[in-house]
Amino acid sequence: MPLLSVERLAKTFRLHALGGLAVRGCADVSFDVDPGQCVRLAGPSGSGKSSVLKCIYRTYRPTSGTLRYRAEDGRAVDLGALDDRGVLALRRREIAYVPQFLRVVPRVPARDIIAEGLWALDGDVAAGRNAADAVLGRLEIRPTLWDLSPVTFSGGEQQRVNLARALVLRPRLLLLDEPTSALSA
Repeated sequence: MPLLSVERLAKTFRLHALGGLAVRGCADVSFDVDPGQCVRLAGPSGSGKSSVLKCIYRTYRPTSGTLRYRAEDGRAVDLGALDDRGVLALRRREIAYVPQFLRVVPRVPARDIIAEGLWALDGDVAAGRNAADAVLGRLEIRPTLWDLSPVTFSGGEQQRVNLARALVLRPRLLLLDEPTSALSA
């Protein structure tokens, strides 16, 4: 079984403020992802790439289709039908999502924003900061910036902080939504 199998995924949004207007987010999307494999979703703006990722991450509940994920313990999980507790457990330990834009609480240092996911797992502040520092270094964020809020960073630096937040958790499945849009060559 692949790490992730998406079959005939569809998401429709109902806009109740507009009389229940149905807006298609994505339709009939199918693909598999094997461990270690990198899969790219391509299409024009508005074609549903972000909707697919948000359905997998369960920010959105799919309208139809199946999202089978092979958890670390080997069990097959239907992400579309999983209860909220199960979704949160997978997000803490196995699945990470990097949105297009960094959204953080102002005045919180970059290293703490990155380490907070690890702190939630084990509460070890020093180990979390050390892991955050290692990822920040690998992503070429200057050490002089680590204790500053990323709201003051350039767009590319903010995107690297966004990536670091997910990478520090070492997820089995990493979902990247426009990960290089703000990065320079």
